[in-house]
Formats: sequence, C-alpha cells, structure tokens
Amino acid sequence: MILLLSYSSEPLSPGLKYGIPSFEPVSFMVVVSFHIPNSLMKELERLVEEVGFTSKSEAIREAIRLLIREYKKKSAGGVAY
Repeated sequence: MILLLSYSSEPLSPGLKYGIPSFEPVSFMVVVSFHIPNSLMKELERLVEEVGFTSKSEAIREAIRLLIREYKKKSAGGVAY
C-alpha cells in the first residue's frame, strides 16, 4: 500500500467542497492516495450508491470516523466518544 499525504494551502468552506457536511468544522483537507484491491473498490462504489454518499471520499471519511470511534470505545473500556 502506498500512502501519500499533502496539505492544501487554501482553507475549504465546510459544506461547499468535497461533500463536507456543513456542521463539520474543517478548515483544511489532506489529500490521501492509496492502493486497494479492485474488489474492495467495487464494494465501495456499491456502498456509495446504496447509502447515498455524495462521493467515495465522503464514504471513506465516514469509515475512518467509525474506525476511530470504535477504537476509542474499546481502548476506553467501552465508553464511546
């Protein structure tokens, strides 16, 4: 897997770009590039369509949030943040 990070020098307005919900306080987005198997990409595309995400990026951000929330829940003895 290759992971590539870069920071945008321009702040993004929440709700205006990349399908960011207007309640999410984001001032900068990081671009992440990685390789995944074709079968996983097809599942992601199906999920985006079925659930109604505006993009694959939105679905991936939500998946990362869920993963972090679950990790914190387990590491805090069952207390979710």
